[in-house]
Amino acid sequence: MEIFDSINLYLHTHPTLLAEMMFLFRLKAWILCGLALYFVVLMHRTQKKEQAELAKRDDNFLA
Repeated sequence: MEIFDSINLYLHTHPTLLAEMMFLFRLKAWILCGLALYFVVLMHRTQKKEQAELAKRDDNFLA
């Protein structure tokens, strides 16, 4: 197990690998934030559409 620990330590301290890992982490974070924002906007649009349909009915009055 000693050899795997040394290889793991080398890979995690390698500057090129660290830069790639940081880039991929930031990319993943932006993708997840964009996906969350998309679903928030989607829920807002569907709720707005439902309220507009309710407002069109004659028996409902939304102020």
